[in-house]
Amino acid sequence: MIDLQVHFPEPGLEHKEDLFIASLACARGGLTSFLEMPNTKPWTSTQTALDDKLQIEVGKCLINYDFFITATAEKL
Repeated sequence: MIDLQVHFPEPGLEHKEDLFIASLACARGGLTSFLEMPNTKPWTSTQTALDDKLQIEVGKCLINYDFFITATAEKL
């Protein structure tokens, strides 16, 4: 099963939940993959921010993953 819209707060708001715990919950719920919406501080609105987020995931995520990038008026 794939969840196409999850909201995980890492980076920036790890006191709420981090990516390891979020992916563990997904796995325990039967998910095999997720696509994460940019619910972070700072927003994932640049290629650099996306690359940084992908590096955070290495070794933390227990299932398949990918990330959406934030659309802004300046980046459309």
